[in-house]
Amino acid sequence: MTNYDGKRDQVGKPPENAGESHAPPVSPALAVVARDGAVDAEDGGVPSQDVIDVFLTDTPTQLTNLRTLLTQGDMEGVRRAAHYLKGSAMYLGLRQMRELCQGIEMLTILSGAQDAGDVVPLLEAEFDRIREELTGGKRQAAKSKAAGER
Repeated sequence: MTNYDGKRDQVGKPPENAGESHAPPVSPALAVVARDGAVDAEDGGVPSQDVIDVFLTDTPTQLTNLRTLLTQGDMEGVRRAAHYLKGSAMYLGLRQMRELCQGIEMLTILSGAQDAGDVVPLLEAEFDRIREELTGGKRQAAKSKAAGER
């Protein structure tokens, strides 16, 4: 097998620099995302704070849209909204949220609005949990900084 720099890999032997880590330190918010399932990411990398901020800003709007589409009985719209949220969750490695979105997608196809609607509160609760963990670290840092200025 040849690796990206054209050198031949030796099966069973780790690369010479396998023990080295050149990654920058991970912030508490990014560590939460990594802990929740960055194993889903192909490279095992941790998303940037900007990506997390967009996720935290965009997701409440998407959840509201999902509820509106459910109320209107637009199952194709619900499926698309759940698919969009699933993609965001997958990108961030948030397994539980991804599985809930996938469940909503499948229920819109198999059994309709009532069953899909039963999963939405679970999805909202999972997002609230994620948001609290991601923003809780920021609040704690602000409190510590304020206490240090006194």
